[in-house]
Amino acid sequence: MSHKQPVCQVMRRSKIHDAKETDSVAKVIRLLDECDISALPVRSSEGKYSGVISKSDIASIRFLRLLKANRSPDTILVLEIMNRNAPIYIMENAPVQEAIAIMHKRHIHRLFVADADYQLIGVISTADILRLLVVGG
Repeated sequence: MSHKQPVCQVMRRSKIHDAKETDSVAKVIRLLDECDISALPVRSSEGKYSGVISKSDIASIRFLRLLKANRSPDTILVLEIMNRNAPIYIMENAPVQEAIAIMHKRHIHRLFVADADYQLIGVISTADILRLLVVGG
């Protein structure tokens, strides 16, 4: 196993689903469950990535307070609980070592992966890296 292997050899290449800021949290919960994923990049009304919503956001105190105020997941909008930092990504040909360093520094468990045109094409997670370390890919 080499930490110098490119991310594209370790990542899960799949369609990147995303959410809109105005989507309901209920819709996001269904999508996360159906796709068996833990986070989605979020697009603004202008179509630009404006943040990320994850299972952690859905389990947050902020979300629980909204529920406690008699709001329903069908009426709570993504923009009310999402992380407002743009999705963190890494280029597909970057070494896995770089992905590890970014995840460690940022205290995150996944990175979106972009191609040469800066289109999101997949995700590399701590689970992918663990699989590489334990079974060699």
